Amino acid sequence: MDRHEHMNLAGEHKFTDTGQAILIPAYIAVWALDSFVLKFSTGLSAYVPLYLRIPAAAILFTAAVLLGFRSHNIIFGTKHEKPGVMSHDVYRYARHPMYLGSMLSLLALFALTLPLASLAVFAVVFVFYNYVSGEEEKLLAGKLGDEYRDYIKKVPKFGLRF
Repeated sequence: MDRHEHMNLAGEHKFTDTGQAILIPAYIAVWALDSFVLKFSTGLSAYVPLYLRIPAAAILFTAAVLLGFRSHNIIFGTKHEKPGVMSHDVYRYARHPMYLGSMLSLLALFALTLPLASLAVFAVVFVFYNYVSGEEEKLLAGKLGDEYRDYIKKVPKFGLRF
């Protein structure tokens, strides 16, 4: 049995996995097709040199991997004896670092070739993550109460206040 199964505290929305399974490959397909085949909206890459794009992509991808691994290990790699708000490590900076990591990895791809068409798909990905994370937060606030509501007030959803 999963160590979190008995607590049901992961709070994941029921469509998160399906949405990610559809949207992330869709983004990658649009990015790859536009970047290497159609070249419909890649004109911006002519103005931003590769020596700037590669380091930007590397930084974004490194941040994505670190956020993903750290947050996954905190939630699923550690046994939690009692339910509570995770507010340390990467959870000090973003309430949803796994989702943030996923989005940063997509932005890393964008940074390499700058296909503007992929930004439209990214907007859909962002709206999706914003929606499912909002629903998950309602669930967690119901389970964890004021402790989680206070956490929401202190820590931005994706690392930045909008």
